[in-house]
Amino acid sequence: MAEVTAPGACSDPEIARDSSLCQEIKDRTGQKDSSILNKLVVTVLPWVGGLAVLMLIYAGWLYTTAGYLGLSYSSSEEKIKKAKTIVKYTLFGVLVIALASLIINVVLTLVDSVGK
Repeated sequence: MAEVTAPGACSDPEIARDSSLCQEIKDRTGQKDSSILNKLVVTVLPWVGGLAVLMLIYAGWLYTTAGYLGLSYSSSEEKIKKAKTIVKYTLFGVLVIALASLIINVVLTLVDSVGK
């Protein structure tokens, strides 16, 4: 039996065919046959989540400091409006990305099940 030594070794057909470890890893993670689209989604999602958290922190900072920096009342209102807009669009973006990921996973699952 071939020994799995490298992280991408399970993608090698010769090793994956002979290795029960590769099958066990796929069973535990629920991983299906990889595709470029699936790899892209898995790579992009953490970055989008991190960016969303940073944007929400920035919006919270704008909102909480709106009246405390000695600014006029009108600029405080503008900062609050800007903070609310950032929160709204950030949450909308996260929702769109989550739905896109869900749709991609469903389509890949259906294509994978039809192909078997």
